[in-house]
Amino acid sequence: MTDARPGRRQAIVLGAGFAGLVAARVLADHFDQVVMIERDDLAGEGARRGVPQSHHPHAFLARGHEILQQLFPGLAPELLALGACNAEMLSEVRYVFQGYPIKQVPIGLHVTLASRPFIEAQMRRRVRELANVEVRERWELAGITTEGPRVTGARIISLDTGASETLSGDLVVDCLGRSGRSSAWLEELGFARPGEDRVGSGLTYASGRVRLAGGAPSGDRTVIVTAVAGRTRGLVLIEQERGEWMLSVHGYGAGNVPPSDEAGFMEFARDLAPADVRQALEGAQLLGKVELFKVPHSTRRRFDKLRRLPAGLIALGDSLCSFNPVYGAGMTSAAMQAITLGECLVATQSRPQALPRAYFRAASRVVSQPWWFALLADFLLLEVSGKQPFGMPLIRRHLTRTLAAAEHDGELAGDLFRTIGMVAPITRLISLRSLLRIYRRR
Repeated sequence: MTDARPGRRQAIVLGAGFAGLVAARVLADHFDQVVMIERDDLAGEGARRGVPQSHHPHAFLARGHEILQQLFPGLAPELLALGACNAEMLSEVRYVFQGYPIKQVPIGLHVTLASRPFIEAQMRRRVRELANVEVRERWELAGITTEGPRVTGARIISLDTGASETLSGDLVVDCLGRSGRSSAWLEELGFARPGEDRVGSGLTYASGRVRLAGGAPSGDRTVIVTAVAGRTRGLVLIEQERGEWMLSVHGYGAGNVPPSDEAGFMEFARDLAPADVRQALEGAQLLGKVELFKVPHSTRRRFDKLRRLPAGLIALGDSLCSFNPVYGAGMTSAAMQAITLGECLVATQSRPQALPRAYFRAASRVVSQPWWFALLADFLLLEVSGKQPFGMPLIRRHLTRTLAAAEHDGELAGDLFRTIGMVAPITRLISLRSLLRIYRRR
């Protein structure tokens, strides 16, 4: 049900990827009209040019899965009926983190497994069904419009006819991904550009869809092997829709770039895989070509620290914070930011000019936990560059001891994954109860 508010006539969402879809769904409850602008053709379920990561594995953390059901009730059963699969965390997800195989135990959390294009296609269908949402595909963004210090809309151009149009909006939401333009727009408007927290990983990953001859290795629906110091390569094998799997391998630095030819790609994967996974890959059929993607760094844009912000503009998803994709936090972070946006729209209902500051500060708190997890995991590798957190040697020792303990302690393993999954605070891992389990004699 639309819960429009006076003064909130139209919102404009730039980008119709996952972040744009969850943003539009939330905004539809607060604005008379929501218009989504997307350069690509959105027909079908295939990967598209504007989302090059579509060719690679995506997964929800537990909190992201919860939010998806909150925003789109019944979507998970619909996805399963169309061919997606369901996995129980942690019994059906094998995680070898920094060389430590985390103990697999059921912890009562479930996630839906499917490719990103498959999930987004069903989300788009749901969004298109909303009476007050319009999706404009094959329209290119030419720029934003302003009036004094306020953003008032966007200029767009049809890729089919060349016609231009100016849209008025009470709020413009930048969901353009890692190439988000909000920082540059602030500078053009005379505001300070936000600072950036940046971690250089030099990550390259290669992915291909495969069909396994013998089915799931050891009954697991997902296998994740992260890089370790001295062997900065990793592997992900994750079940997708309709009996297919996504195989992805990655490496840090110029000397660990995965091959893109089939033989080299499969050999790179077999070299990293546990024995049963290696066996499952022996008869695997590669469906299509191997796709490469480079992620030179992760970036957190600190809009929350700016003293002045223009009214009418916010950033959401990778435009705000882009993660190392190996840790699977991107979609969940975007979903959490969208929920935060809805809460801030309610809180600033009578003073809409206060929305950007309220949102950026609240969203910063939301992304802090997944950002810090990714940061700490990355800095266990010597190849990663950037400003390390204060006390990193102590943090590194504690994280290593936690992983070593979670290899044998099912209760601690559950706590670790509830924290990684964003359904429990990070403080759970430094509670007295957890510290006793981590540091007790074995």
